[in-house]
Parts: sequence; C-alpha cells; structure tokens
Amino acid sequence: KSLRASFWILAPLLARGGAARVAMPGGDVIGARPVDIHLQALTEMGAEISVRNGVVVASAPHGLHEANIVFRFPSVGATHQILMAASLTPGTTVIRNAAKEPEVVALADVLQKMGADVDGAGTSEIVIRGRSELGGFSADVIGDRIEAASYVLSCIAAKGDIRIFGFDPSHFGEFTSMLEELGARLEVLEGSGLRVEMRGRPCPIHVTTGPYPHFATDIQAPLLAALTLADGESTVKETVYEGRFGHVSELSRMGAKLSLSGQTATVQGVPKLLGATVEARDIRAGAAMVVAGLAASGRTVIEECQHLRRGYERIESKLRGLGAHVVSSADEQEELSLVGC
Repeated sequence: KSLRASFWILAPLLARGGAARVAMPGGDVIGARPVDIHLQALTEMGAEISVRNGVVVASAPHGLHEANIVFRFPSVGATHQILMAASLTPGTTVIRNAAKEPEVVALADVLQKMGADVDGAGTSEIVIRGRSELGGFSADVIGDRIEAASYVLSCIAAKGDIRIFGFDPSHFGEFTSMLEELGARLEVLEGSGLRVEMRGRPCPIHVTTGPYPHFATDIQAPLLAALTLADGESTVKETVYEGRFGHVSELSRMGAKLSLSGQTATVQGVPKLLGATVEARDIRAGAAMVVAGLAASGRTVIEECQHLRRGYERIESKLRGLGAHVVSSADEQEELSLVGC
C-alpha cells in the first residue's frame, strides 16, 4: 500500500494465474493518480475487474487475449502492465499512445530476453507478440535518471563540480538542454557518466512538465529548489500531477521567493537561502530540500525523511562522496541534517 509500483504486479499475476487481488496503490500524496488506464486496458484484454474495500479483484477465467489498446494518456505504469500481460498472452497486442520512458525500453528488453517479441518500445506504438511461456534471463538494471538529475541540480544550486557514474546521460531527454540553459557545463564521460560544473548563479528559465522525452514531473521539485537561487524570474508549470507543489511552502521557510497560480509556480531568485527546519512531504519534495539545504547558509534539518529514503538509496554516503557536510542524527530514518556551503 505504501509503494506505488507494487500495483504493477497485477498484470503478471493475472496473465500467469488467471486471478489476482492487489491493494490499490499508495505512494506519495501529490494529487490524483488514477489507475483507471491500467484497469481499462486489462479489461480490453478480457479481464473482469472490481474494486472492493480498496482492493482490486481481477480474474480472467478464460485467459487474457490479444487486443488493440489506445491510452488516453501515455501512462508509464499502464504501459508496464500491458507489456507484461501481453508478453504472456498468445497473439499480437498493440499499445498506442504508449509511454516512451527509458524504463519502458528496459522492461521490453527483459521481456524479449524471456522470449516475447516486442517492437517499438521507446515510441508511441508498441507491438507485443506474446508467448504461452516465458523463460529466465540475465540483465543489468539501468541507472536511475531521476536520482542522477537530483544530484546534478544539487551541484547547480551549490555551484559545484561533480562527476556522476552508473547511468546513461542520454536518458535525460529535454533535461540536458535545460541544464545548458541554466548555465551548467556538461561533459559526457566514458563508462556511463556525466561531469557537471557550475560557476555562477543559475540562469532563469521557463519550463513545463510533460511525458518523456519532455521535462519529467519527478525532477520538477529539485529544479524549483535550484531556481530559487537563479539570477532572475523563472516559471515552472506542472501538467502531470495537480498536487505537486507541497515543497513551495517549505522552500519559503528558507527565504525563497515563490508564488503559485493554479498549476504554475513563479520563482524570483535570491542570492542566498538560509538553513531551516523543513519537511520532506514526498520523495521529490525531500530531494528539493536537499538541493536547497546544500546551497543554504547554515544548517538545514529535513524531517520526515522516510519519504526521501524510498527514492534515494544511501543518500548520506552519496552526498558525502560529493563533498557535502552531512550531520548524522540519532534517528537517521526520520531526519537528515545538512550544512550548506
């Protein structure tokens, strides 16, 4: 219930066993995050689905069947679900308006290693020729581009010079050109890495979130934190989740000048932020507090860090590896303290 991606097990359970009971997904409270696209697509493949007391009850007594599915929105989760279901369903299933994220491509690669025939992953139309059985596989998990982007934005806010390895910089999509607009110097390194150097205040920019390869909603909060230090006025429009500005009030505690109008945040950059006690209201809001805290004057205490740690493994050691002054607390699960540069 606390991890949204756990809901993605619905499709493979249904395809393999013909029935499944899965709790409605949890995750961060960032506005409406409906799963109707997932359920409608599985229904089109022959599933019978009902929701009872917060639990999705699904069955396919006669098995799933091939289908032509058109998503009303390129949902990453729904694309994952149908990729998995269709790979274990004989026949040809087509997904139109599919998500294009690198994680979708990575899943398609794994399914092909298992024996499915998948064409078009990374485009808006994916064709899956399923099998009655799939086999084992060996694969490397791709690097987390959102985690990498968060550390990159920390560097930009703190005027640093860092190297990050273990991810593919080409997975950034539009974010790469946005970094250059901010004034960062970028160098792609051999062995899947990126060097980022920032010598002055960020340049103001105007961005809108959207499906990949457009600017990712998951990077919106840490970007907003970096823009609080920009040399001018910036705007960030959120088009994916309507409740994803919980970090604005926390950044204001640190001296940031922000205002909200509907789904658009306007940021008037300031020369310096001040350390404060703030709250990580969700994973990416927590990342925003880290970005701001690293650049702030004095000590920043980030509370409710259990959210942050769900998305950022070994965050203290990684921050220390980048040169940050991280102060350990008695209960590191609940709190993170940073001393800004």
